[in-house]
Amino acid sequence: MSKFLLLSSMLLCLAVVSACGKPKEPKIEADPSASANFLSEQKKQLDQAKQVGQELQKAADAQREVIELNTNGAAKKPAKKAGE
Repeated sequence: MSKFLLLSSMLLCLAVVSACGKPKEPKIEADPSASANFLSEQKKQLDQAKQVGQELQKAADAQREVIELNTNGAAKKPAKKAGE
């Protein structure tokens, strides 16, 4: 009797374990317009950052010019970087 009970409980456990397999994952297709939209948003933000950088540089140049005028040219411009 104990062998039968052991065998039946093992078969029951095996059936439960085999039935609990991983469910199939749904296949999700990528939307090409979403990717293009993401890239266009990134480019827009990059362009805005470049524009802000240019405005800051113009303001720094104007401030440097005012300082040079007030100090009669004693405050010299720093050397320009190689890429400028």
